[in-house]
Amino acid sequence: MDHPAAEHPVSRMSAGLCQDLTIKHVTKLSAVAAAILLPAALAGCTSGPADDAQAAPDTGTSNTAAPTFADLTASPANTKDLPADLPDSALDGADIESIRWVGEHEGTDVWLAAPVDGSEFDACILAFPDAQNWTSGCGGGVSGPDQRWYAIVPDGEAPPEDSTALSENVYVQSE
Repeated sequence: MDHPAAEHPVSRMSAGLCQDLTIKHVTKLSAVAAAILLPAALAGCTSGPADDAQAAPDTGTSNTAAPTFADLTASPANTKDLPADLPDSALDGADIESIRWVGEHEGTDVWLAAPVDGSEFDACILAFPDAQNWTSGCGGGVSGPDQRWYAIVPDGEAPPEDSTALSENVYVQSE
């Protein structure tokens, strides 16, 4: 009766262990090589101010256009004055001349404004349900007193998921 040669369990374990050690060693070696070579390879993909100056003459204009907001450029369809009991500090950073009422959501009136000249922000917003519970800010939006996020979305950009359009540039999202 022919019997296949029996493999000793210890030799099987030893062979597997050596194989595991070899794979771990190669993996560590690959990671070290990648850490050394990747930055050098990517260095050719970056550009700095000197590269840009050589590539194109200075035209005095920026390559990135500032975001636009239809709510601020269109004639207001509906107008609503700012609340008389709104504190002066509520609109710090906002250009008061540009402010537009953009709508109302469940009792909270919302205004959008351009920022003051020199601001790092693109737009400002005020969410005002009443004189004691209001919030305002410049940037991407504000968390309203009604526990909702009032997002400012520039023209052409996607609104936040699961949000409701209040206007062309303001969306309301439950927090």
